[in-house]
Amino acid sequence: MINIIEIQQKMTQGQTEPWLCLGDDNNQYVVKRLSATFKGCLYEWIAANLGQRFGLAIPDCALVYIDESLIEYDIDLLVGLGAGVAFASRMQTDLQEVNVNVLRRANKQVLTDLFMFDYWIQNDDRNLTEKGGNPNLFFSLLNTLLVVLDHNLAFDNDFNVEDHNKIHAASFLFAG
Repeated sequence: MINIIEIQQKMTQGQTEPWLCLGDDNNQYVVKRLSATFKGCLYEWIAANLGQRFGLAIPDCALVYIDESLIEYDIDLLVGLGAGVAFASRMQTDLQEVNVNVLRRANKQVLTDLFMFDYWIQNDDRNLTEKGGNPNLFFSLLNTLLVVLDHNLAFDNDFNVEDHNKIHAASFLFAG
């Protein structure tokens, strides 16, 4: 298990309030714990591993350990991150969030795979239309791949197939 040796900053994006941290392997990680909930972190871990095996470009992830001494004097860290085991994705600095125009030029097979994967794991937290949305999908400027993030809301018992077909980031492929 990777030990977090430094908590560097709170990330600017994300409802789960992730933190940028340095691991004892000298890699930076985007770390989620208390604000993402135990269940959300478990879903992240399972879905990220499944997605990688499915062939999607999902950053390497790990379970990391945060020692209490790193958070004990900071109320934001105590409440939002906490000490103990956490979910972490390896930081990629070359990512840009996609928009509709980028998706229309993206690899159609990758988008089809992503659409089916999100259907399989019942993830309705990857939406994007002409009016905006929350794609949780990024374009790597380094290798031009679509990079998939954020699965803490997967395995949703209230997953709605009709909504998935209408507003998923790749649903335009299957329209009319």
